[in-house]
Amino acid sequence: MFADDTKLFSSVNSNDDVQGMQKDIDNLLEWSRTWLLKFNTAKCKVMHMGYNNPGGSYKMNGAALEEIESEKDLGVYITNDCKPSTQCSKAAQKAMNSL
Repeated sequence: MFADDTKLFSSVNSNDDVQGMQKDIDNLLEWSRTWLLKFNTAKCKVMHMGYNNPGGSYKMNGAALEEIESEKDLGVYITNDCKPSTQCSKAAQKAMNSL
């Protein structure tokens, strides 16, 4: 059994915040071990949002997490700049393909 679709969010504005987020990831892994719910590290990703975000790197089970700029979640594209342009272009492309 896997812990799918888990989201971890925190305001990260300094290196101390980066360390705090890594600690949260480590705590989440400990929880998953306790409840026998594994995380597929290859599917886990990091999205840095905001202009003050120092863009720290994070690890899970010793493996660096992939940094992404956009992700589709429940049919909606989320981007690191929070602009709807990706969602709009994908919807328009899908509509044009159906014509």
